[in-house]
Amino acid sequence: MLWNDDGKCIASNLVSLRVSKCQLHELGPQIGSLSQLQDMDLSHNLISQLPYDFFLLSQLRVIDLTDNRLETLSPKIQRLYKLEELSLAHN
Repeated sequence: MLWNDDGKCIASNLVSLRVSKCQLHELGPQIGSLSQLQDMDLSHNLISQLPYDFFLLSQLRVIDLTDNRLETLSPKIQRLYKLEELSLAHN
């Protein structure tokens, strides 16, 4: 659990998150509270769109969204100015 019962993030210093093959359909707006996140693996899920708050993760360097259901990628991706690697194969 990354958030307590009050919705407060208890993992705000998390730098790597791997939730591959978890059958995720969406990411909640709380994802934006992981402000130190640098590496995120969301591959092999069922994600069809990324929430606005995803693009607030300004420390992200690596994102793996391989094998999801994304049809488009928001221009807001440009806000992730530290991004070095983005994997979008098989969407």
